[in-house]
Amino acid sequence: MIRFNYLAPSRASELGLLLGGLCDSSMRAPILAIAVSLLLLGTARALEDERLRVTQDRLRSVGIRQAAIVADRKRVQALTTDVGRLEKIDDYVRTVRRSGVERAEELAAIGNALPRHVWLTAIRDTDAGWAISGGARNVADVGTALVALERVPRVTSTVLVATQSGDRDERSIQYEMRLGRPR
Repeated sequence: MIRFNYLAPSRASELGLLLGGLCDSSMRAPILAIAVSLLLLGTARALEDERLRVTQDRLRSVGIRQAAIVADRKRVQALTTDVGRLEKIDDYVRTVRRSGVERAEELAAIGNALPRHVWLTAIRDTDAGWAISGGARNVADVGTALVALERVPRVTSTVLVATQSGDRDERSIQYEMRLGRPR
């Protein structure tokens, strides 16, 4: 006949030995120190895990904001390029508008503003206005021309660049002036 023991072996004696060691007063302090150390280590680990999770969340939100900034920066660069292109078109349109009747009136006003003994030999268009050159009977006439040109409606400034005695006649003066115009 075969007998079976359906009850598991009792580990109570082993457990009693282990727990008996805990009851020993000389073992309580080291075991308590280890338990407190493990508790502190677990708490520190939990705090660091939480800080790491918060930092990762912030990093994700910064990445999202950075992606939005990159998209906005590209739009701003595109708009800057468009503004530059439109400014060039505006300058071209202004130049075309000025090349007609208004332009002829400006040049006629400059020529008509000169006193009797001052004449023009050239008018050149510059970025800031006009460069004119010509001759005069004397230096006083060139000064009178400067004052007269300041009264022309489309001239904002007059600057005498150079004067010298004339090549043909020692009594004549050659001059060069810069005339500013509004932008």
